[in-house]
Amino acid sequence: MQIATAHGAAAFLPALKRLLAMPLYTSVLYLWGNMLVVAIAGLVFWALVAALYPADQVGLAAAAISALSLLAMVSTLGLGMGLVSYLPRAGQRAPLLLNSALLAGSASSVLLAAVFLAGVSLWSPELQFLRGQALYALGFVLFVALLTVTYVQDQALIALRSARYVFVKTVVFQLTRGLLPLLLVLFLATFGIVAAMGFAGLLAALYGMWALTRAQPGYRPSFALEMAPLRRMLRFSLANHSADLSAVMPSLLLPIIVIHVLSPEAGAYFYAGWFLSQVFLGVSLYAALSLFAEGSYDAAALAALTRHALALAVGVAAAVSVVVFVSADRLLLLFGHDYSAEATDLLRLVALAGLPAAVTNVYLGVERVRRHLGWLVGTSLLVASVTLATSYVLLPSLGITGAGVGLLAGQGLGAAISAVRLPLILRSRDRQPYEGPPPGGDSPPPPPAGAPTVAVVICALNERESLSSVLPRIPDWIHEVLLVDGHSTDGTRELAQQLRPGLRILEQPGFGKGDALRHGVSQATADIVVTLDADGETDPDEIPRFLAALDQGYDFAKGSRSAFGFADKPRHRRFGNRAIATVCNILYGTRFTDLCSGYNAFWRRITERVDLWSADGWNYEPSIIARVLKAKLKMIEVPQQGGSRLGGRSKLSSWGQAFRAVWVLLRVRFSG
Repeated sequence: MQIATAHGAAAFLPALKRLLAMPLYTSVLYLWGNMLVVAIAGLVFWALVAALYPADQVGLAAAAISALSLLAMVSTLGLGMGLVSYLPRAGQRAPLLLNSALLAGSASSVLLAAVFLAGVSLWSPELQFLRGQALYALGFVLFVALLTVTYVQDQALIALRSARYVFVKTVVFQLTRGLLPLLLVLFLATFGIVAAMGFAGLLAALYGMWALTRAQPGYRPSFALEMAPLRRMLRFSLANHSADLSAVMPSLLLPIIVIHVLSPEAGAYFYAGWFLSQVFLGVSLYAALSLFAEGSYDAAALAALTRHALALAVGVAAAVSVVVFVSADRLLLLFGHDYSAEATDLLRLVALAGLPAAVTNVYLGVERVRRHLGWLVGTSLLVASVTLATSYVLLPSLGITGAGVGLLAGQGLGAAISAVRLPLILRSRDRQPYEGPPPGGDSPPPPPAGAPTVAVVICALNERESLSSVLPRIPDWIHEVLLVDGHSTDGTRELAQQLRPGLRILEQPGFGKGDALRHGVSQATADIVVTLDADGETDPDEIPRFLAALDQGYDFAKGSRSAFGFADKPRHRRFGNRAIATVCNILYGTRFTDLCSGYNAFWRRITERVDLWSADGWNYEPSIIARVLKAKLKMIEVPQQGGSRLGGRSKLSSWGQAFRAVWVLLRVRFSG
């Protein structure tokens, strides 16, 4: 028996060592250490506050801190989460991207905090003490800005695989916050509790700036701001931000709702049990955040990363929930007998909610990596809505325990959705789309010597206004550039020859973009054909990303503007595009997000195996994609930045093209 045990230990320890060496586990352990510090320091802080202040003042301060935290969360604009996705591939532009995100968050925080204080009598009359003195109002605005900066810093450090700094930063914050109530109780009354958090935020933000200089080579805090990459990042981050806000909304809104529906004193008892919910939710939130960070580095390993994250989150959440459920009444005695008597049932319900929350949060982390923002935002909003609505209805009859029932109901629904979706995702054998660098990141290098030759085909009809922003940006190593002119009358041909010496100009034999595409591709001689739009909506700098996708073994790489937004497209065009993609996904079993992008790349040899061209001449992108799918060729979707038209007006009728596209998808799918 002893020999078997020794062998088991000998086999277990190396396996454990390998697991702990994985960045996912390293990051999670630091973040869980961070969470443990928050829990212990939070208990000490609120126990001290409960001893120094009357219950009604504690309730008001808890609601004010919740409002401060909510405003700071909103003010980040999701840029912290955007950095988690983009910093790993931002290259030399990472320092500028960091400063831009921090400055944008700071500016929005000042504006939002000022607006909140101006209308506080409307949305939370109980918190009017925040503007009772000019010093309080100024301090509140400053504290919101500082907390916003610390949030963005934390997520940037996680993106840079430097979660150890987040841990130290949290220790600095919590130690400072724990000492300040003793100093401020005599001078600032209720606002002293809020000020303790604000001054601690100042020290944490200063430490965070130093940590970023250590984690990111070349970074120095500055007022440098570049709007272009920031705007492109916002297209992704705002959708994620909606999901983030939904996740924290119950925790930050319910303290305010409780003092309004019940009383400030009930708010104090509520917050004593409720703030510990951050521990149970934090177990899985941090596991999901680490999953998102690691998935951003290696999307192909998503299934394996998800299994590890799920095992970690559920296992630890179960252990923590059992301990807290059993000892809830004794934990709350730290605040006093009244707190234990009033909040024990609430804390036990919160502990139970930690288990379904673990499944829900890991699932949402998976959807972040996959950039399925509809499921991410929809699930998050549904969980938050059920939690808040159930709590609001039950608070008058059940007291603060009603909020615990609401949390359990919301997270239970989220876990049910996750239980359906996660197995489908983990069983999926689809390869992850090639993403290349993020907006503002370094471009992939050109193909090496001896690589397949590349032809670029551009269809143009009176595009003189935009050609100067397209042709010069086509890389010099492109084998041939063909411009198919559709009988332009504005000097398009003449300007093209000036801009790109050696350009081949082809006279379109018929009319329409489909005819021009067919003619240009038929005249190309290179191994690979890349199609670009002449109006500036496709960025030639992204050509290497499409070539890299083909190099992975795919026959056809199609562009998608979905991940980074559809630029200046009107709402009806965005709706039509999604409708066309949905029809394609239903008919062909795909998961495409954009079927109408003009950015495509494919091996020229596939035209010898498949007739891409329709007999009626309607050879637009949906028609070509349908024929490639019908032939069961390997196709992949490549995210592109999706710029806006640089000049002129679109030559396509949106509604007519949409109905025609749907008809072609149906016709090709069911043709012999």
